[in-house]
Amino acid sequence: MSRIRGGPLVRRLEILKLLQGNPMRTADIGDYFRSEDAETVDPRTIQRDLRALQDGFEFLGTTLKITEETRGHSLKYYKSTVHPLFLALNLTELTALLKALQWGCRDPDQQVRETYRHLLNYVYRQLTDYAKGRLQHVLDVEIPKEPAQNRPEEDIYRTNILYLLKSGRQVKITYTTEKGDRVTRLGRVRNYKEGIITFRDLEEGSTLSRHSSEIFIDWDEIDYM
Repeated sequence: MSRIRGGPLVRRLEILKLLQGNPMRTADIGDYFRSEDAETVDPRTIQRDLRALQDGFEFLGTTLKITEETRGHSLKYYKSTVHPLFLALNLTELTALLKALQWGCRDPDQQVRETYRHLLNYVYRQLTDYAKGRLQHVLDVEIPKEPAQNRPEEDIYRTNILYLLKSGRQVKITYTTEKGDRVTRLGRVRNYKEGIITFRDLEEGSTLSRHSSEIFIDWDEIDYM
């Protein structure tokens, strides 16, 4: 990952990306920002950045946060599952994005609907008053009233089929075969669209599609990773 030179805003956004899947201590983060001439960002500056990110750092209408964990007796590590992604779109591109998000808000799966509503909230709160006025007729889904805030992935993965699609992990899937037998086999989710889950039966080596109401996944056996 290449370093981006800039002020506190750029540095804090980069810290968010740096901590993805990579818990780090304050000193490690400071070393990352070491420049080629061996100068470092002052440790107190990094500490201020981390405190701001722990408290909630607001940017473009969204509050971004990181979490802290203690390892051993006193070693503090910081981690994040949020990935800052800010798009520069013209109004035609923005129309396409808003329509796609609103289609997702009508998904038959509750967790998927909530995920799309959360995304729509993110995008809407970044719009200028001009864009909101020009595109008001495009919106046919109620915009969430709650503030937009990033959520740790481990807090929302449970029962969310999009998590299994993202992780690509193997899970036990119970479904009915074409012969009418109810079986539980090791599988991997390959796709999801409008309530239809496509998965790979790893024991039979076949790819199948079933409506989400026709399969069972025991989420109590699945831990976040």
